[in-house]
Amino acid sequence: MLSAFVITLREGLEASLIVGILAAYLVKTERTREIRKLWIGVAAAVVVSVLAAVLLIAGTASLSRKQQELVEGITGLVAVGVLTWMIFWMRHHAHHLKDSLHAKIDEAVESGATFTLVFLAFTAVAREGLETVLFLHAALNYSDSAVQSGGAAFLGLVVAVALGYGLYRGGIHLNLKTFFQFTGGFLIVIAAGILASSIHELNEAGLLLFLGQRAWDTSSIASPSAGGIAGVIGSVLKGVIGYEPRPTVLQVIAYWGYLIPAMFAFFAMPAIKARRLADEADDAVEAAKAVEADESNAEVVAERRQESQTTKRESRKLSEVPG
Repeated sequence: MLSAFVITLREGLEASLIVGILAAYLVKTERTREIRKLWIGVAAAVVVSVLAAVLLIAGTASLSRKQQELVEGITGLVAVGVLTWMIFWMRHHAHHLKDSLHAKIDEAVESGATFTLVFLAFTAVAREGLETVLFLHAALNYSDSAVQSGGAAFLGLVVAVALGYGLYRGGIHLNLKTFFQFTGGFLIVIAAGILASSIHELNEAGLLLFLGQRAWDTSSIASPSAGGIAGVIGSVLKGVIGYEPRPTVLQVIAYWGYLIPAMFAFFAMPAIKARRLADEADDAVEAAKAVEADESNAEVVAERRQESQTTKRESRKLSEVPG
């Protein structure tokens, strides 16, 4: 349930920010007549995203159980790949997103083609919408209650739109760097759970049958299907970290084999890169100082050589004077 909320909150806020950036720039540059085209593109993107969700659900509903498990497993693997790419892409391009969108608006408006600005808004929002459909479909596959997860997803979308509007109007101030860093880390945990769940679905479909022995069994302590406190704990853990009470060895290897490197790359690599750049900058400063020192020493040596030559000439002149 929490995973569905975070997915729609993150993706919805990204879409809201993009729309807000586009609308604010059109107002700032006195192109308010173009905003109608912006909303046409946004509306078309929402319709396409909803249709994609309906087609995905309807398409899998008519399949046999084994076929559904195969599709769910493959969809989950694709979702993990796209989700990981999206997380790192946003981290790398977030600082330049605003300038990039402004440049695209200028190009679209100056071209004079009505379709260009509509298409710009459509592609920007549709990408987030289709990603949301894919991620939610994968996340709901390992959810215990589709109704609760669906409600959480809707709530996340409502909160995202409200935050986006508040940021656009200036009434809400949000540290977007911290927000995307926190949600990015949480989405990596969600992706690890989707990966493990996808492997389970592929096992059920008759694929990836190696390393299928149980790694452990904690169903008596926490299990989503159990009653009482064990069921509550199991449901919470499953919704937050993709907890599986009876995972296979392959699921455990896949979960941690993805989670640890992804977390390291997301949190540690930027700090390491920043430190390396700082060290390179320090080395460049030291090298510049060394060059200046060498140049200064060269000037001193040249001056002393010139003084020595002058002294020698004067001594020679004095020696040539008759006593």
